[in-house]
Amino acid sequence: MTDPPGAQIVAISAAETGWKAMFGHSLEDESQSRVVAWGLSASGEVVGLIVDPQDRRRVVSAREAAAPDGAPFSRYAFAPPEDELGRL
Repeated sequence: MTDPPGAQIVAISAAETGWKAMFGHSLEDESQSRVVAWGLSASGEVVGLIVDPQDRRRVVSAREAAAPDGAPFSRYAFAPPEDELGRL
C-alpha cells in the first residue's frame, strides 16, 4: 500500500550513507538524490526522505518528489561509499 501525498510521518531515522532515490523512466536516463533519512508513515509504510530537487529548502518523501527534469521517483538503490569499499 502506498500512502497518499502528504501522509504524516510519525518517526524518522538517519539513513546510512549510500542510499539513493532514483528518478526516471529507464536505467539510461536515471538521476538520483541522496536519502538523508527514513520515515515511517502513520500507516506503517517506510519512505526515503530526500532534499526536494525542486526546492532545496524542503525535505520530502522521495515518492512525492520529481527530478529537476520532471522525471518521477522509480526506486531506491544502495551503493556503499568508495572509502568503505575496502572494508567490506
